[in-house]
Amino acid sequence: MAKLNDDTFFMVWSPQGRAPTVTHDERESAVQEARRLSAANPGREFFVLRAVAGFSAPEPKAERIPLSAIKDSQIPF
Repeated sequence: MAKLNDDTFFMVWSPQGRAPTVTHDERESAVQEARRLSAANPGREFFVLRAVAGFSAPEPKAERIPLSAIKDSQIPF
């Protein structure tokens, strides 16, 4: 899968299929794959998509809490 700091990449998507999992560095590579998939799957549509933006949030970190802080926290259970 492409990283956010990579250059533009392309993916092939079909509304009648699963989510794309392969990225293509070149547009023509994705176009060829869309043609191949459409020939192998008559009646299904395949589109070449270009990434224009990407975002990633940092993963939350677990924090150790002392047992004494929990006992004194007024939690009713």
